[in-house]
Amino acid sequence: MSERVQVGLISDALIRGHAYAEAKITKKRPYATTDYFLHIPTVYYRCTMLPMDPTRPDFVRTDCRVVEHPQSRYVVYASTSQICTTTFNSKIIKDRTTGKFLGEYKEVVNEKVFPFFSWSFKDDGSPPTVRCPFDKGGGTANGRYFNFEFEVLKPKK
Repeated sequence: MSERVQVGLISDALIRGHAYAEAKITKKRPYATTDYFLHIPTVYYRCTMLPMDPTRPDFVRTDCRVVEHPQSRYVVYASTSQICTTTFNSKIIKDRTTGKFLGEYKEVVNEKVFPFFSWSFKDDGSPPTVRCPFDKGGGTANGRYFNFEFEVLKPKK
């Protein structure tokens, strides 16, 4: 699978059939509720799927261990920046050994809320959003950004 600069749902890669997923961690939140990060020394993790727990079949159990160097041939660079209620997302996928560019996806997400009043949605969920480009079905719910690396990097059969 690929190295990720920010670990989202690393279990997504394992569910889709990849033997392992790797993550490069360079920052952490000092507390779970904060919106800012502290830079830390680089740490690599390699995660594999554990056997399913029959009492919780919807929960993906993973075993993540610190490793010296990633073994994956591919790298997914993900970046996110935000200005007011607009978020800019980008993913670039490259071959680590050759440096060959494999794909890029950029997305802009705008929350339909008056700036500085997003706190009013905390208990009711997220405010409505508009994504550009639209997802494959023409909707605006999730967009392609979350699944882009899985379109480019397929597990070996």
